[in-house]
Amino acid sequence: MTGISYYVGNLMDGSSNTAWVEGVSGDGVGEYIQLIYNGTSALTIHGVAIKNGYVKTATSFAENGSVRGLVMYVNTSPVANMMLERIRDEQVVSISPTTISPGDSLVFVIDSVVPGPADGDHDTAITEIRLF
Repeated sequence: MTGISYYVGNLMDGSSNTAWVEGVSGDGVGEYIQLIYNGTSALTIHGVAIKNGYVKTATSFAENGSVRGLVMYVNTSPVANMMLERIRDEQVVSISPTTISPGDSLVFVIDSVVPGPADGDHDTAITEIRLF
């Protein structure tokens, strides 16, 4: 569709009407999201809140896959292995407290998916990621 973008900035825009969608052929296992912490001081993360799939409408949710397994890294160190449900509500996943510093890279790697076969495409989406 013209005028719709699925870029990584959609993940933290506070809107359920936008989403990040992986852009490869297939379900997107192995694709990743990389965020750079641009704060000015260290920050301790205790968990991740995720709106999994494309939650904008029931149709957009059905037409897109969602993440089942998501691995979180800080720089190159794995810090959490999250198992997510295929629901439109926000899911909160607690993790062991992890401190990040300015410039650190947070990487979320898709480990497994639940396909959304309603339209025959194999796109996997995440609507929002919020760290706390």
